[in-house]
Amino acid sequence: SIKAPGKTISADQTLCDVGPLVSRKAQFVPAFSKTLNSGFACHKERVSSPDYQESPEDHALDEALKAGQAQVVVDDHQQFRRVNTCEVDAAVFGA
Repeated sequence: SIKAPGKTISADQTLCDVGPLVSRKAQFVPAFSKTLNSGFACHKERVSSPDYQESPEDHALDEALKAGQAQVVVDDHQQFRRVNTCEVDAAVFGA
Protein backbone atom coordinates (compact mmCIF):
# COMPACT_ATOMS: atom_id res chain seq x y z
CA SER A 1 0.00 0.00 0.00
CA ILE A 2 1.14 3.55 -0.72
CA LYS A 3 1.75 5.85 2.25
CA ALA A 4 1.15 9.58 2.05
CA PRO A 5 4.39 11.62 2.26
CA GLY A 6 3.13 13.61 5.24
CA LYS A 7 -0.19 15.17 6.15
CA THR A 8 -0.55 17.75 3.37
CA ILE A 9 -1.65 15.31 0.66
CA SER A 10 -3.23 11.88 0.77
CA ALA A 11 -1.75 8.69 -0.68
CA ASP A 12 -4.13 8.80 -3.66
CA GLN A 13 -2.73 12.23 -4.58
CA THR A 14 0.82 10.92 -5.05
CA LEU A 15 0.27 9.28 -8.44
CA CYS A 16 0.60 11.23 -11.66
CA ASP A 17 -0.39 10.14 -15.15
CA VAL A 18 2.44 11.48 -17.30
CA GLY A 19 0.99 10.22 -20.56
CA PRO A 20 3.64 9.84 -23.27
CA LEU A 21 6.35 11.76 -21.35
CA VAL A 22 9.46 9.64 -20.88
CA SER A 23 12.45 11.93 -20.27
CA ARG A 24 12.96 13.64 -16.91
CA LYS A 25 15.67 15.91 -18.32
CA ALA A 26 14.06 16.86 -21.63
CA GLN A 27 10.37 16.84 -20.70
CA PHE A 28 9.81 17.07 -16.95
CA VAL A 29 12.46 19.62 -15.94
CA PRO A 30 11.31 22.30 -18.42
CA ALA A 31 7.69 21.87 -17.29
CA PHE A 32 8.61 22.13 -13.60
CA SER A 33 10.91 25.08 -14.26
CA LYS A 34 8.16 26.91 -16.13
CA THR A 35 5.74 26.37 -13.23
CA LEU A 36 8.25 27.37 -10.56
CA ASN A 37 9.33 30.47 -12.49
CA SER A 38 5.78 31.63 -13.21
CA GLY A 39 4.90 32.65 -9.66
CA PHE A 40 4.51 29.30 -7.92
CA ALA A 41 4.28 29.76 -4.15
CA CYS A 42 4.46 26.92 -1.66
CA HIS A 43 1.85 26.82 1.11
CA LYS A 44 4.65 26.54 3.69
CA GLU A 45 7.16 29.17 4.79
CA ARG A 46 10.81 28.54 3.82
CA VAL A 47 12.89 27.06 6.62
CA SER A 48 15.39 29.89 6.05
CA SER A 49 12.69 32.56 6.50
CA PRO A 50 12.67 34.57 9.75
CA ASP A 51 8.89 33.90 9.86
CA TYR A 52 9.32 30.10 9.78
CA GLN A 53 7.84 28.21 12.70
CA GLU A 54 8.23 24.50 13.27
CA SER A 55 5.12 22.37 13.29
CA PRO A 56 4.42 19.55 15.76
CA GLU A 57 5.41 17.08 13.03
CA ASP A 58 8.88 18.69 12.85
CA HIS A 59 9.34 18.15 16.59
CA ALA A 60 8.17 14.53 16.40
CA LEU A 61 10.81 13.67 13.79
CA ASP A 62 13.55 15.57 15.66
CA GLU A 63 12.76 13.70 18.87
CA ALA A 64 12.74 10.30 17.14
CA LEU A 65 16.09 11.01 15.46
CA LYS A 66 17.68 12.37 18.66
CA ALA A 67 16.56 9.22 20.49
CA GLY A 68 18.54 7.12 17.99
CA GLN A 69 15.46 5.54 16.45
CA ALA A 70 16.71 5.80 12.87
CA GLN A 71 19.87 3.89 12.22
CA VAL A 72 22.00 3.94 9.04
CA VAL A 73 23.34 0.57 7.90
CA VAL A 74 25.17 -0.80 4.87
CA ASP A 75 22.91 -3.31 3.13
CA ASP A 76 23.76 -6.45 1.11
CA HIS A 77 24.41 -4.29 -1.99
CA GLN A 78 26.93 -2.11 -0.09
CA GLN A 79 24.48 0.82 -0.13
CA PHE A 80 23.70 3.03 2.84
CA ARG A 81 20.14 2.56 4.05
CA ARG A 82 18.23 4.07 6.94
CA VAL A 83 16.43 1.58 9.19
CA ASN A 84 13.40 3.39 10.59
CA THR A 85 11.37 2.48 13.62
CA CYS A 86 7.60 2.83 13.94
CA GLU A 87 8.15 6.17 15.72
CA VAL A 88 10.13 7.59 12.79
CA ASP A 89 7.57 6.34 10.27
CA ALA A 90 4.78 7.92 12.34
CA ALA A 91 6.67 11.22 12.54
CA VAL A 92 7.23 11.30 8.78
CA PHE A 93 4.02 9.77 7.47
CA GLY A 94 1.63 10.59 10.30
CA ALA A 95 0.75 6.93 10.70
